[in-house]
Order: sequence, then C-alpha cells, then structure tokens
Amino acid sequence: MEIKAIIGLSKNVGKTTFLNRYLNEIKDSNDFLLSSIGWDGELVDHVFGIPKPPIKVYKNNYVATYQKLINNSFKELFLTDVENFFLGKLGVYRCINDDYVQIAGPSSSKEIEIFLNSIIKNNFNIPRLILDGAADRRYILSFADNVILITGPTFSNDYNILIKATLAFIKLFFLPIANNDNNFYYIPSLTSITKLDKGKWYLLNDPGKIVIKFEELFHILDKYKIFLKKKPNLEKIVLNSFDANELRFSIDLNIFKRDILTFFPDLENKIYLLI
Repeated sequence: MEIKAIIGLSKNVGKTTFLNRYLNEIKDSNDFLLSSIGWDGELVDHVFGIPKPPIKVYKNNYVATYQKLINNSFKELFLTDVENFFLGKLGVYRCINDDYVQIAGPSSSKEIEIFLNSIIKNNFNIPRLILDGAADRRYILSFADNVILITGPTFSNDYNILIKATLAFIKLFFLPIANNDNNFYYIPSLTSITKLDKGKWYLLNDPGKIVIKFEELFHILDKYKIFLKKKPNLEKIVLNSFDANELRFSIDLNIFKRDILTFFPDLENKIYLLI
C-alpha cells in the first residue's frame, strides 16, 4: 500500500483547499483511503479560531476517522485498534453519498503502526492511503512513500523566513542515501541539542527523525554531512499566496517559485500554484 502524505508547512497554510481539489480529481478512482494525523474538516480551527473549508468526499470513497465524527452518509466497514477517549474508536468507512466529513486519525508514530496493522488484520486491500499531515509532526515522513508539501505566508509573513523554511524542508528530500553503514556515525534522531562534528558522516533512518526547527535546519543541512537509510519521494510542492492570519493575498507566487527553482532547478514540473 502506497502512503501519500499531504503536509502543510504550518496550520492553515492552504492544505484543506488543496486537498479538496485533489479529492475532486481522484474521486472516481475509489482506490484510496483518506485519513489524517490531526483533525481536519472542522469549520473553525480549534486552536486559532480561523474559519476553514470543510472536506468533501464522494460516493464510494473510503475514509478513516473517529466514530463520533461520522454521520449517516457513511457505512462502517470495521473499527481499528486505535481509540480516543472523547471521539471513540478510529474506524474505516465507505461514503454512501457525497458529503462533508471531519477527518481525525492516528496522532503518533505508535498509533500509525497500530492503524496500519489493523488494516492488514481486517484484510482491507486498498492501493493508497492518503494521510493529511503537518510539517511540525515530522514523524509522518518515516511512513510516507510520497509527499505533497503545501507552503505559504501563513507560516510567516516575513518572506525571508518563509522561503528559508520552505527550502529547508525541501532539502530533506535531497539528502543522500547511504549505500552501506560503513564509516557512518548512526544517530537515532537529530534534534536542536544533538552535538555534531564536521569531520563525521551521520546516518539516520529517514527524514522523520530530523526534528530541528526550520530556521536551524536550513544551516545544519549545509554545514554537516547527513545521510539517510531511506526517504520518501517529493511528489509536489504547492505554493499558496493567501495568508490566513491576515486574511489577504500577500506574496507573488511567481517570485516564490523562482526563488525555489534558484536552489532546486529540477523541481520545475513539481511546483503547483494554488490560485
């Protein structure tokens, strides 16, 4: 089963807007299961109080969300072994009619593992799992095969901070893969308190183990030799000009795209402008 992660550089960066467009494009394939590592599809953001678009799914699509977030437009197929005290068990459902849905799913690495095992245990054969995620929950990169990144000025209204953070995240997908474990110093994770030596070659399992803040990450990935055992494919970079905090369009997407391509010219065909 392919795991595709749709990751926002921050909350309210335009991920749900893109997700709705994407779901509309693939709605007739019925070969995917949609879930989230957070809580998505609510009309108002639970943290910031900002209005949000609902998530629309279509007849015969499959979703994984908690029992108390489901209405009569969805038929339960099975319940997984993931449970939330307030929302009940995480279940897998088939959409009977086109409708809107709130999606909440496994919210930690351990819960993702339990969720995936439950899918196997229930013999639910589905080619794709689409996980709605967030860059600050970087563990999703440990599970993903393909990643779609959503970025924009909601992350920061300072363009220099925004472009550096975006480039830092993209750099994770350009870290080299180690051919063997020889001559490497293995570290289980890379955090802001990890002491590094310029003379050593460091090896991590995957980019999900790198949990440094973006402003530090931008320089560390240039300064030190970091290798990975595996990494997901960066499928698409979605650029959004709308700032949900200021409720206005605040950047020129063509300039944003140009600045990314200055560092990564091979990404020309992977950049999508959310207009």
